[in-house]
Amino acid sequence: MLSRFRQSRPWKYVAIGLAASGFACLGSLLYLTILFSSTRPRSQHPEIGRVYPLNNHGVVVYLTRGENFAFVLLIVLAVIFLGLFVAVGSFLVKNRPGASVGE
Repeated sequence: MLSRFRQSRPWKYVAIGLAASGFACLGSLLYLTILFSSTRPRSQHPEIGRVYPLNNHGVVVYLTRGENFAFVLLIVLAVIFLGLFVAVGSFLVKNRPGASVGE
């Protein structure tokens, strides 16, 4: 029983790191949404590459390819990190000390 607890301890740190990374991505998304909504043009400018729309509660602004890529990447990373956090967390709950075999 004690060895199972010691084996799960590193997984707790992994779970905490995954949750922190996921929430950091979500916080960065919130920051970028506010930043982009207040500083980017509200009309397309194809000559400088601002053709990717970002709709924030009816306010449409246009991003460059790099800005759009960073935005989408943060969404994907947040989903991956939080999904892995749920998977690791369910593993920890299932294998916690004192858990019966039938749980």
